[in-house]
Amino acid sequence: MAHDVFISYSSADRPVAEAACAALESRGIRCWIAPRDILPGLDLGAAIIKAIEGCRVMVLVFSKSANRSGQIKREVERAVAKGVTLVPLRIEDALPEKTLEYFISTAHWLDAWTPPLEKHLERLAETVHLLLTRTTRDSIESVVPASKASPTIPPAQPAPLPARPACFYLVAAAGVLACFAVLSFARRGSPPEIVALDFPDSVTAGSRTSGSLQFRDLQGDIVSARFAVVEAQEFEPVTLDPRVSGQKAGRFAFALRSPVPQRVTLEATLVDARGRKSDPFRFSFEAKASGRKSQRGWTIETPKFKFGIR
Repeated sequence: MAHDVFISYSSADRPVAEAACAALESRGIRCWIAPRDILPGLDLGAAIIKAIEGCRVMVLVFSKSANRSGQIKREVERAVAKGVTLVPLRIEDALPEKTLEYFISTAHWLDAWTPPLEKHLERLAETVHLLLTRTTRDSIESVVPASKASPTIPPAQPAPLPARPACFYLVAAAGVLACFAVLSFARRGSPPEIVALDFPDSVTAGSRTSGSLQFRDLQGDIVSARFAVVEAQEFEPVTLDPRVSGQKAGRFAFALRSPVPQRVTLEATLVDARGRKSDPFRFSFEAKASGRKSQRGWTIETPKFKFGIR
């Protein structure tokens, strides 16, 4: 999607960056912000470089955390190299360290550390709007100089548009509503996804057996993994914290134990911080009784009984 503004920020300042994005887009200014606008499967670095090359203004949410970020230094350097207009929004009373100072010392700062933040975001939106209007006008004037205009030739009048039937406007309105619905869903993000799950087909009853689950989550905010019982004689549902906060893709380990020999079927589901759930992933395994050889013969043991074979 085409955009006018690239928003650069530290992960610690994400709420302010998202508020700035909302303020700009409410004025009709198209923004690019990570991770919302990174398509699945694309390399992060390549996506950021492409987005910087396609923007006209970079809004830098500047704070102590941003001052220490190597990623932000690289983004600002690329923006300056590409001739992108830089607008620093300072949300903390901090001064840039040497590398950032070199790139942004000449830019006009917007100080926004005194509440309310909304007032500063309104000023930011007005400033960016003026910058974009000015750069658009300058671009047009550079392509068509005023001296080349011919005052003696009146501009051609456009032909009147043909009348449209009422159904045309109904279809157009439906298309606009559908676009808004798609954009709204994209902004909310998608739920997590279980890519694959590895667990043995056969385990020993009474023993903990390890497995692993591969996931994908564009928001990086998975908070729990739930294993619901679909079929079993004696088995308790399991909920655990996979400890993958901030990860958009990866794998984590888990362990399950069947108390008795039985056939077990479970459904695994991932839940994110907003309560959205992945599609359930169903898997089954056979829990078998343990066996060991004694002096007189084989001894078969389970958590509930024990007998010998002579």
